Amino acid sequence: KIFMGSTGAYFLGFTLAVVSIEGMFKSYTAISIARTFLL
Repeated sequence: KIFMGSTGAYFLGFTLAVVSIEGMFKSYTAISIARTFLL
């Protein structure tokens, strides 16, 4: 199992939210996902 703690969970939730919001507004979803994980 992976234990993240609250900081890791907040980061994962924020990343998921950004990816889903950018995916709704842009047609290049793969590029926005890759850009989010490169930050």
